[in-house]
Amino acid sequence: MFVLPPRAPSPAEPPADAERRRRHRRWLAWSAAASALLVLLSNVAAYAADRFGQVARVDTLHRACQAAYTAEAARTLHVEQLPTTLGAPFIDVSGGGDARFRVYSAPPGPLRSMTFDCSRTAGGVVTGRLAYGMTSRSEVPQPVAAYRDWLPDGTVVVVARLRDPHVEVQMTVTGGALKYSRHDDLVVLWGERSALTTAKLTADGATLDLARDDLTVTATYQEEEFAAYCQRHLDRQPALSGATLRTTASYGNSEVVRVYRSAHGFALCSWAARSGDPAKGISYRSPVLDLSSADGTGVGMTLSSSWPGGGSWIVGPVPAHTERVAVVGSDGTVVQAQLGDGVYVAQGVDFDKATKIVITTATTVYTLADAEFTQRPR
Repeated sequence: MFVLPPRAPSPAEPPADAERRRRHRRWLAWSAAASALLVLLSNVAAYAADRFGQVARVDTLHRACQAAYTAEAARTLHVEQLPTTLGAPFIDVSGGGDARFRVYSAPPGPLRSMTFDCSRTAGGVVTGRLAYGMTSRSEVPQPVAAYRDWLPDGTVVVVARLRDPHVEVQMTVTGGALKYSRHDDLVVLWGERSALTTAKLTADGATLDLARDDLTVTATYQEEEFAAYCQRHLDRQPALSGATLRTTASYGNSEVVRVYRSAHGFALCSWAARSGDPAKGISYRSPVLDLSSADGTGVGMTLSSSWPGGGSWIVGPVPAHTERVAVVGSDGTVVQAQLGDGVYVAQGVDFDKATKIVITTATTVYTLADAEFTQRPR
């Protein structure tokens, strides 16, 4: 049997060395605790700074949204019927980074109901769009009504309002991704424009094709939405196949027209905000869009649009090398038309009572008067 010898006792440690080791261990422990405390305080300070920055950015965004709302309300013909200030947003969606999209809403009441959405791009650009609402939820004609927003960063938002705030909502999209947010009877879909080419929204048996259906329009004029409306309706007219935009004209903040021409026809597409007539119970809940067209491009053909209390427009084709077009009203007022590529457009005369249209080219003067069309050498 092999037996290990007993371990020899360690020599006694001098008291001074033992005390130094104890002091060193205490110093290491204190140093570690101090370091941990410093890290904690640093994290708390960073969190507080981040939260303060978020609050400051939110407050700044709200002020910018309020300024945008004030400006948009002033452009409408119903500013006296709209709330003056925004409350808290109903929906607040983050698009990543500083990009945000907010929806504010004022319910029906003594003032006109409205929805106002406000967006901030990642680059800090803040814009807003105002839409009128119904006087009561029961007046919503369909289970779901929606409008589109074309945002400055290239994305598109659809803001939908449900007749029944408790109904189930289904979204189908086969290309791209859409952010989805809902609060009560408001629904927001936000994403790249390509995602909306296949997106559909269904509520209570009603389905909206968000790319092809005519949705409601905002009181805020949106060029892209107006152009998309015009193109959808042009595509339904065989004579306007291949029609292209020839000129655009506007009247203040209340009216915009686009004139198109193809090889076989021309069209007048109009966007008009209307003030309504309270005495007759007429109240426009959104701008009025319309497209009228004519088959043929003969010189002397015309299309006109006129609204009570609003402006009047007249358009028509012109031959090559046209230098000017004058429209003469029944009171003798002469309006010089705006020329486009193969068309003219004029505004400002009551065209139902226009007495003469004179088209002057480099070689010929064409005159349309009293339903008779003549031409003579210049």
